[in-house]
Amino acid sequence: MNQKGFTSILIILGIILIIGIIIGTYYLGNSGIFKSQSKVAKPKATTITPSPIPVKKPVNIIFLRKNNLWIADIDGSNQRQLTNTNNAPGVPSEAPFKQIPNSTKIVYMVFSSIGNKLSDSLNILDLNTKETMVIHNFSLELNRSYLVYLEFDVSANGEKIVYMVGLPFNGPSDDDKVFIYDIKTGTEKVITAKYLRSIISPDGKRLISLGADNNINIFNIDDQSYIPLTNYKNPQDPIFNDPKAIAKFEDVMNDSLVWSPDGQKIIYSFGNFGHGWPVTDNIRQVDINSKEDVALTYSGINETNQLLDQDDSSNIYYLSIESITLDPSGKPAPKDLYIGYDLSQQGYKVESKARLKKFNKISKQTTILKELPSEFAANAASHWQFDSGSQKFLYSKMTQPYAPDETRIFDVNAQQDSKLMDDAFASQWIY
Repeated sequence: MNQKGFTSILIILGIILIIGIIIGTYYLGNSGIFKSQSKVAKPKATTITPSPIPVKKPVNIIFLRKNNLWIADIDGSNQRQLTNTNNAPGVPSEAPFKQIPNSTKIVYMVFSSIGNKLSDSLNILDLNTKETMVIHNFSLELNRSYLVYLEFDVSANGEKIVYMVGLPFNGPSDDDKVFIYDIKTGTEKVITAKYLRSIISPDGKRLISLGADNNINIFNIDDQSYIPLTNYKNPQDPIFNDPKAIAKFEDVMNDSLVWSPDGQKIIYSFGNFGHGWPVTDNIRQVDINSKEDVALTYSGINETNQLLDQDDSSNIYYLSIESITLDPSGKPAPKDLYIGYDLSQQGYKVESKARLKKFNKISKQTTILKELPSEFAANAASHWQFDSGSQKFLYSKMTQPYAPDETRIFDVNAQQDSKLMDDAFASQWIY
C-alpha cells in the first residue's frame, strides 16, 4: 500500500472516531452520568388556590295567597298559581310549606275542618313537572276544646320528612305519634313516644322532645332513646338572680325550638311569655354534647325576643319587642305594673317597640339592624328569611294583627327597605 492510500484510511478512521465520540457523548449526557457535575434547576413550587365554595342564590319566591301556593320570579314579577284549593281544603298559614334542600320540590300541608273532624294531607310538589304526590293523609276527631297543631319538618340533608298532627297538652299518659318519610325510598316509619316534636336534626337521625317538666331532650330515632339536655330551674341562670326580674313562671316556648346548622346545638326561647305580666322571653342555646346551656339574649323584664333565622357564620337574627307601660300623663310607669281593666280605664296603657337585631355568638355582640313599625310588635309571628349571600331579608309586613298584606325586601348593607309584592304571605326564597 502506498503512502497516499494509507493516509486516506487514517483520515476515514479519524472521522469515524470523531463521529463515535460525538454520539457517545450525546447518549451519556442524556443518561445522567455527567449531569452530576452540572447544576440542575429545581422545579418551581406551585401554589394551588382552592376554588371558592359557590354561594347558592335564590331563584324564585314561593308565597301563600288565598289558601293557595304561588310562585314568582326573584323580583316579584311573573306571579303564577301552583295549587288550586278553591272549594277544597286550604293550605294552613302555620309553616305552610318548605323546600326539600338541593331539589326543586316543595313540601306542603292541606287541611279542612268540618264539625269536630279534621282532615289534612301532606304533599310534595315538583316545581319542574308540576306534579303533586300525597305522602300521608291525616284524620282526627276533635273531642276536646284544644287547638290542633299541624307540624312537619324537612332534614337539612334533604333525606327525611317528619310530620305529626295532634292535640297539645296531651298529658303524661298520652303518647305522640310521629311519622318519618324517607325521600329516597318513599317509605314511612311510625314512632310512638312521649312528648315528641316534629323538629328533625340536620342529619335526619334525631328529634327534639319537650318533656312535661318543660325541659328539652334529644330523641334518637334509631334506638328510640332519650338524652336529657336542660334543667330550666338552674339557679345559676341570671334570670333567677336579677332582682328586677319579676317573672315567677319560666318555661320553654314550644314553638321556638330549632337546630343549629351543624346539628350540635339547639336554640330556643325561654321565659314567661303568655303567663301573665310582665313578660320576659329570651333566646338560649344548649350544646347537645357538653349540655352547656347559655343565654344568647337577656334584656330584663317586659321584652320578648323571637328567633327569626340563623346563618352558618354564627349569627342569629331575632325580633326584639319592648313593652313600655305609660301612665295617664304619657310618662313611663313602673315596669312591673300590671295593666288590667281598672287601670286601663284610668288611662294607663302599654306601647311596644319592635327592632330587628343580630347577635353574633362568637363576639357576643348585638347589633340593631332596623327599627320596625308598631304592627310587628302587635303580631310577632311574622315570616322572615335571611339570605347570607346578598345580606337581605325577605319578610311579610302587616297592616293589622294577623293580616299580612305585602312582602318586602330589607337590604342590611344598604339599609334600604322596599315593597316586593302585594297580597303575599309567608314568602320564602327558593334556591
